[in-house]
Amino acid sequence: MLMKLLKFSGYLIYTVVVVLALLWYKFPADAVKTRIEKDLNRTNPGLQWVVERLTLLPPLRVQLQNIQVTGRREQKKIFTLQDLTLGPDLMTWKKTGKVTAQYTAHLLKGTVLGRLALTKNRKALQYNGVIQDLAIDNKELPLFQEEYQRDVHGILSGKFSGKRNLTDITHTMQGKFVFAQGSISLQQAVLGMDQIDFDRLETQLNMNTGTIVFSQGKVTSPLFTANFKGNLRMAVPCSDSNIRVTGSFQPGPDFTASLGSPSLAALLNKEMQKGPLPLTVNGPLKKPNILFTSLPPGFNRQMELLKKQRQQQPKGGPAR
Repeated sequence: MLMKLLKFSGYLIYTVVVVLALLWYKFPADAVKTRIEKDLNRTNPGLQWVVERLTLLPPLRVQLQNIQVTGRREQKKIFTLQDLTLGPDLMTWKKTGKVTAQYTAHLLKGTVLGRLALTKNRKALQYNGVIQDLAIDNKELPLFQEEYQRDVHGILSGKFSGKRNLTDITHTMQGKFVFAQGSISLQQAVLGMDQIDFDRLETQLNMNTGTIVFSQGKVTSPLFTANFKGNLRMAVPCSDSNIRVTGSFQPGPDFTASLGSPSLAALLNKEMQKGPLPLTVNGPLKKPNILFTSLPPGFNRQMELLKKQRQQQPKGGPAR
């Protein structure tokens, strides 16, 4: 009996080794690559995914390499994934009965990793992930620069989870994100700033089929702190999406000093005695209106005049 068991085990091990060897050397990479591209394009109808190469990694993982992600409407590259590795998560599969895979993606000099799972009825895809240090930079995101006409730099991290129905377009997602060491240029100066530099921007996010809700938003900068909440109603193209955010702005001592005008500083300090300055951001995402509702309408105009005067001065400063 023991000999039969050992013999059976030997045949089983031999069969597994042969199957794995055949799978390894005869792996239908082109057919699998085509199927994955088709599934990615079906579940993300606004994007076009093109995979340059697919390889099999031990023990049972596949890696997609050099994935070009293009806006289907714009027909222009959005970004490139250096690679995306997928492998079965057998332990979770066994516990939940759901077909589950682990994934790791490298893009924008950072990493995104997590899990994907088909629901038991195969009608929805559940996912979660962790974003580690994505370098947001206009050079790597040319379409962003073209559509929004502004410079954005920083390091994005966070965690998220969501569910995408495969039979319709409904999609929900939740997450918490941090954008650190960042800067965002402005198309029109706000309180004398052409660019917002910050140490940290963080927010919680909830998305439900076309609407993104921001909550517990906070910006920390050497010159100010700000809190915000609001929503973004998505549109195609994305730059036409409508944003509405309300919040408060608390200038620091260095910000007031940077105004360079005693009269404007006095006006700002007077308003700050009532508390942080209320603000609203409203309009299309590519060019929203930023308004400080407690400040006189002429405040920004005076800031612009002061800025022009400074630019017209000789580099050595005004004559004494």
